Amino acid sequence: MTRRRPGRGVFALRLLAIGALLLAVLAVAVRGSQAADFSVSPMILELERGARSAEIQVQNLDQQPIRFQVRGVDWSQDESGKNVYADSQSLIWFPRALELAPGESRIIRVGVRATPALQEQAYTVFLQEVALGGAPAEKAGGAQIRLLLSVSVPVFVPPAKPQPGGAFESAELRGGSLNVVVANGGNRHFSYREAAIVGLAPDGTEKFTEKVAGRTLLAGSRQRFEVRIPKEVCGQLRELALTLATSEQSEVKRRLDVSRADCE
Repeated sequence: MTRRRPGRGVFALRLLAIGALLLAVLAVAVRGSQAADFSVSPMILELERGARSAEIQVQNLDQQPIRFQVRGVDWSQDESGKNVYADSQSLIWFPRALELAPGESRIIRVGVRATPALQEQAYTVFLQEVALGGAPAEKAGGAQIRLLLSVSVPVFVPPAKPQPGGAFESAELRGGSLNVVVANGGNRHFSYREAAIVGLAPDGTEKFTEKVAGRTLLAGSRQRFEVRIPKEVCGQLRELALTLATSEQSEVKRRLDVSRADCE
């Protein structure tokens, strides 16, 4: 007896069925993933000059209770600008844990043992959601997966005489590679939204544009980044215009002349 092999139409139907099944599984997974709905205010806590305490408000906007663990740490940055967190001996916060009923608001009190004289002190308060006892209820359409969220609130304690100091410390173009160092020489934090690099031809037209995501630099910290400029574009440039768009709606600028030797 000869066995007939399935035709192409049968294989196509099987593939369509498998594809439909995978889409259904993905749809259930997405529909079944839920995260708590809550608000934290403010998202950046800056103590007033001379003040030793302030408050963070947390509100549960969800229809289920939410529980958090609260942890405060010292915040510093290493030579490359990477964030470093360590247990704090000078930051005080209360409560260390809190549970909020639906619609409830609670206050986290944050304080310091002493205010700085010369340089701003930086801390971070982490709010880590923790699972409540019992599994999440199932709803029509599949089991629900609870996503546990974490929120970080920077805390800044200003010095007696704040001095801003964000600037381009250096910018060097070599072999078509632009190496930039942004430094904060002030005694308080410096934030910028983005760094824009624009390459200009001799007639002033823009031939190259690149944007680098901004960040916050603590007092005395630096950030290094590199931007590659294609050789065929670099050879057309007369200068590079570098701009930092800061959180205070101001700009920090620097110009860099470009020669053909810089692009080789």
